[in-house]
Amino acid sequence: MRRAEACRQLPYHHQDGFKQRCRMADRSRMSQRAWRPPSWLASLCLCLVASLLTCLGASPAQASSVTFSQISTGPSTTCGVAFTGAAYCWGNNAKGTIGDGTTTSSSSPVAVSGGLVFSSVSPGNDQTCGVTTNNKIYCWGRNNNGNLGDGTYVDSTTPVLVSGGYSWACVSSGDATTCGVTTAGVGYCWGWGWQGQIGDGTTNDRSIPRAVWCRRANSSASRRRPG
Repeated sequence: MRRAEACRQLPYHHQDGFKQRCRMADRSRMSQRAWRPPSWLASLCLCLVASLLTCLGASPAQASSVTFSQISTGPSTTCGVAFTGAAYCWGNNAKGTIGDGTTTSSSSPVAVSGGLVFSSVSPGNDQTCGVTTNNKIYCWGRNNNGNLGDGTYVDSTTPVLVSGGYSWACVSSGDATTCGVTTAGVGYCWGWGWQGQIGDGTTNDRSIPRAVWCRRANSSASRRRPG
């Protein structure tokens, strides 16, 4: 009986770099039954070619019709950006972190409201934020510490624009603090600051972006704060 080679790259770290190893798969052992992934694979996202991400359900027939260019996981919410730029989130939505205008949790992707076109999305514990293709940041979820960066402390289950009018390159959401980097390379943070997370030299909460500043190396003098 003929055998077929099913090779996949298995990275093993050596001093001379990564080496590749191929495993042999005996096609004769494969059942004629349709392949069904084990239960632990029900929510596994398989990374395919060219960073194409497709989420598979309990069987290949249940594969999502949405193809993602980016996926990011938070403590209890996961979000992804489709190749169309539409954002989808799923998981726990008690704090409105899915962004669909409700607080209803979902075990499958739900479109974020507003029709915005995103390049990346970052879910945190209390809030989710994303950068649009026109370099704006929108956030949604809890806002009791100014997490959404819109100058208020009002929660929102749909995306709200972060204040400041900056041109953003990226964003990262934490517990109740969010930070972003502008296209000029300046870092800003907002939200919960009781342990100094904002990086502006205080332990205050901030409801709008505050520039991150650093002390000069080997000097007690502080660098002038940007912006």
